[in-house]
Amino acid sequence: MKTSTELNRPTPPATSEQERPIAWLHTNDALTGGSSVRAAAFVDTGDTNHGRGADGSQDDLGRRISGEAATLLTALRDAEADLERGRWPYIRITVPDTNSHTNTDAKTKTKTKTKTSTSTSTSLDTDTDTDAKSTIERGYDCLPDWWPARRGVIATLPHTVRLEMARRAAHWRPNWAELLKEDIRRDGAPARLCQVEPELPHISTPHAHARVQIRLRVRVQIRTRLRARVRVAGAGVVAEPAS
Repeated sequence: MKTSTELNRPTPPATSEQERPIAWLHTNDALTGGSSVRAAAFVDTGDTNHGRGADGSQDDLGRRISGEAATLLTALRDAEADLERGRWPYIRITVPDTNSHTNTDAKTKTKTKTKTSTSTSTSLDTDTDTDAKSTIERGYDCLPDWWPARRGVIATLPHTVRLEMARRAAHWRPNWAELLKEDIRRDGAPARLCQVEPELPHISTPHAHARVQIRLRVRVQIRTRLRARVRVAGAGVVAEPAS
């Protein structure tokens, strides 16, 4: 899942569900490096290990997101859902620091831009006074490279991901989705998903074996002659030079 790539899917259209979490982050979230960043992984209500009776999200530290932030993220995910393409398991929202609060009433003119990246992303200009650019990045088919790897924190929730893939049309499931099958432990991974390393050439050919045997015989002969010289010298006899 980490080494996979995103399938080619259309960018979700601009909606009010996108504007609301951006406005909430700008007002409520702590700023980091001049911007406010919130990354979240979806947790399905049917997840036997992490579900809590309702759909939700957890942050990149494995902590359950609660309150209004959780409600806004769930609403955004539902609004962008597609019957065939499914829904995103991962999302990251970045809101830059500005001096004035985001204006989200009906008089605010919102401009929508799109850009292409590994994960589908949408840029929204949500502050007409400062022209602040906020971004929404989504991970549908792989673990995004912006999702931090933390020791002791589960980056992927297998049961949640399994439920998500089961709801999608077959042609919108990445290749690794077959590894989520319940019988994978019994039957093993499909052969086409197994990476086979190329076999190295075998060096034990008849000629190579013969060369090794010759080297060994020469070494034995040299050792035998050296030992003979030592024995003769010890007996006080001058040995003839070896031919």
